[in-house]
Amino acid sequence: MEPNPERLIIPRSAAWLGTATSGTRRIVTELVNEVRFLAKEAVLPQSAEAAYELGVNYYYGDDVPQDYVQAARWFTKAARQGHPEAQRNLGWLYRGGEGVIQDDSLAVEWFRRAAEQGLPQAQANLGDCYSNGWGVAQDYIEAAKWYLIAAKQGDSNAQNNLGISYRYGRGVPQKDAEALKWIRKSAKKGNAVSQNNLGCFHRDGRGLKQDYIRAEKWFRLAAEQGDPEAQCQLGVCYLNSWGVPQDLRMAVDWYRKAALQESGLGQLLLGLAYSNAEGVPQDHAEANKWYRKAAVNGNTTAHVELGNAYLNGWGVLEDPIEAADCYWRAAVKGNAAGQWNLGACYQHGSGVKRDLLQAYNWFRLAAQQGNLEAEVRAKSLMTLMTRAELEAVSAL
Repeated sequence: MEPNPERLIIPRSAAWLGTATSGTRRIVTELVNEVRFLAKEAVLPQSAEAAYELGVNYYYGDDVPQDYVQAARWFTKAARQGHPEAQRNLGWLYRGGEGVIQDDSLAVEWFRRAAEQGLPQAQANLGDCYSNGWGVAQDYIEAAKWYLIAAKQGDSNAQNNLGISYRYGRGVPQKDAEALKWIRKSAKKGNAVSQNNLGCFHRDGRGLKQDYIRAEKWFRLAAEQGDPEAQCQLGVCYLNSWGVPQDLRMAVDWYRKAALQESGLGQLLLGLAYSNAEGVPQDHAEANKWYRKAAVNGNTTAHVELGNAYLNGWGVLEDPIEAADCYWRAAVKGNAAGQWNLGACYQHGSGVKRDLLQAYNWFRLAAQQGNLEAEVRAKSLMTLMTRAELEAVSAL
């Protein structure tokens, strides 16, 4: 199973908003008591720090009912007074549409205000916006600039993302040594995503000597923190005896941990374990259940496996039309195996009307992704085509 590439860190959870500091906890408690009894905003406290802390309390439901609208209200009061943490948090509310109407442009505005005050977390967030084109035109150079500024201040997420920028040459020259330097810094701080990424470098021997034992070590550190990608990779280590003795049941245990966190890869791997009787009794119906979940979570290979199930009647009634549809769902998203199988369906008229031109086109797309058999198949189809079909091929 081809592993997923190393990942950028894009924070999604409330944990990134921070918590109230101990120095102001007493003040916030007093404010909360006032909020419970006072109805007029004019008499509520107006200091930036107090407003920020009150926003944090409303966000988490700490001493008050959880209320994102109120959290946004108090973060806004603090942000307008120049409070950098409030500005950053308000940016995240706009980014996620929590308590406010979702608006990436406003998210960028507030991230930028906080970033320009030197807040490293906001600088990393602003880098994310440029990297993904959220509220601004996608600009890898600008993303790498902000990641570097935050990384130099020790922000572990920015360090990871800067490392990924160097890994793929996004906005900076492609340099494995620089990628390793920054990802290692982040991993040593306990960042689970970076630990998983560092495991990928050791497993693949990228920029250093291949070392499955070190790879397993980093995957385990991240997996034990609950990182679903690392849980998948650790399971694959147990499957293939990479750095640990082969243990198919242990592999399944880790796949299941990831699958229960809605990891599409974990769900796919768990489905494959049931299909192939690796660590669990063979159960095609159970396999298909996990493939469907994986497909919903965006895993295109899961569509291919479902197509195979429908084509062969594994755990479902044999249905070549449904099989072709599954292959199509994977193929249109760029999955080479889906393109290959869809090409075969068109070549043989399985589940679709026989169409050599369509078959050729899907084989050609699979071949462009390195599928050598698809390239051979595409060339062989040309010997069966009519002159009109050959002219159409020439126009592609």
